Amino acid sequence: MRARQLVAALVAGGVALTGTLLAAPPGAVGVPPVLELSGTLTERGTGMPAPGIPDSQRIVSASVEADPQSDRAQARIVLGAEPTVSENAKLWMVLGQYDDKGTCTHHIDYNTPTHGALDPNYGWSRSGSTYTLDMTFGLYGGNIVADSLDCAFALVTHSNNDGQFLDILGGDLTARYAETKLQVAGATLLGSKKLKLLPKEWITVDVVVKNIGAYDTSGVVVTGKGKGVKVKKANPKTMIYKGSTLTVPVKVKLTKKAKAKVTLTAQAIGTKKVTRTFTIKPAKAPKRIQNGKYRSKDKRVTFQVKKGKITKFKVTAWALCGSAGRWEYYTLDNIKVPRSGIVNIVEQRYTYIATVKGRASGKQVKAKFGYTGGGCFANVSFTAHRIGK
Repeated sequence: MRARQLVAALVAGGVALTGTLLAAPPGAVGVPPVLELSGTLTERGTGMPAPGIPDSQRIVSASVEADPQSDRAQARIVLGAEPTVSENAKLWMVLGQYDDKGTCTHHIDYNTPTHGALDPNYGWSRSGSTYTLDMTFGLYGGNIVADSLDCAFALVTHSNNDGQFLDILGGDLTARYAETKLQVAGATLLGSKKLKLLPKEWITVDVVVKNIGAYDTSGVVVTGKGKGVKVKKANPKTMIYKGSTLTVPVKVKLTKKAKAKVTLTAQAIGTKKVTRTFTIKPAKAPKRIQNGKYRSKDKRVTFQVKKGKITKFKVTAWALCGSAGRWEYYTLDNIKVPRSGIVNIVEQRYTYIATVKGRASGKQVKAKFGYTGGGCFANVSFTAHRIGK
């Protein structure tokens, strides 16, 4: 049983320590969660240790670590000597917060007799004069260890809880915050890792950025540079959550008909720049797409090509809406086919995103249509050929 009420009264006046308030790391999005609170306690309380006490009631050293995410506290306290039965006392580890007067006030405590039938209490272990704490309050359904804790003290009292302090060591808790860490995980062209670009044409490359840190962020910016290569800065206005990936469309131009290397850089709010280098090879221009009517073999995709543009694009797709599916049709218009033959269209509105990504050459368009909106998702891969003359 934890004597929380007793100790709250015991330290109601607090322990005067010189403290500093925790500050959030610079550039963080909001206030990131604290992954760890830790401190080596070196500041001895005024008049401590109490005169005439045995070495077994004197604290030699104390350190503590706390994890607010799992409600776990770990500590190591060393006394001046191994206690005997007659020297039995009570040992406390107290986590707290500084008030506006610089006093470390009680928030949560862990305690154990130093000797006797209950030596040590649950969560404690002892080896000679060294006491080790490893306790998770979450096992009992609570959420006790708070992000805001910023001080701690180890305390020895009489075993009968008479309120007399025998020795105290205290100090600050230093917070280690969750961080966002990005990684340039890859770069593809229409799903292929081989970046073959038609020289002197702006072509969209999909850059995959991964958040391998422990906190969400936003403001991702992807830039790039390289000899014989130009890159337009891309800044998608969306969150990138911890453990997730974000595909960023980046326009890249190969300025000469020669192989080149491009270094892509990604950065977001509160993160360091990360880079990765890719090889780009020149590609030959495909046959220009011919005018006419086009249709997929299953007739689910139809469109026309006129003066280098895909018009009257219509696709019938099986859309998954929640747990149910239904047939829907979608339309797009005026999709320009560049000289490279690479079609990479993203039509984004407030309520939906529609994409057509693929290659057009001669009398054929091989691509993939995608739609997300209104709680529905649809994807159709197709190959459409010109029909008629």
